[in-house]
Amino acid sequence: MDQPLWQNWLNIALIGFVARRAAVAVALQWETLNAGIRAGYLAVLVACALAAIAVWLSVRWVIVSLCTVAATYTVTSLLELGHVEAPARTWILMQVVVAIAGTVALVNLARHNARHPQT
Repeated sequence: MDQPLWQNWLNIALIGFVARRAAVAVALQWETLNAGIRAGYLAVLVACALAAIAVWLSVRWVIVSLCTVAATYTVTSLLELGHVEAPARTWILMQVVVAIAGTVALVNLARHNARHPQT
């Protein structure tokens, strides 16, 4: 584990935020989602599970896993925008912005840790 414990908890919080959103979309809209969006959200949930494990491995795994979570979540959410009404679009976009901003911040922290290891 190359990162401070508090940073690992922040990584897990971001993963939980994305996983919750994906799980809610799958649970509440499964019947109305098309197959591509269903597969996308299932991929997001798998990426979140793998990222939760990667957080405890090394900084490189953290960076790769958080970027994968953010990318799969962003693509799937953007695909979903075409299938929901206008008020839901705003909510989905706000959640995507939070996930991307959180990912950028946590990846920058992880890169900082890789350059300046803790002693």
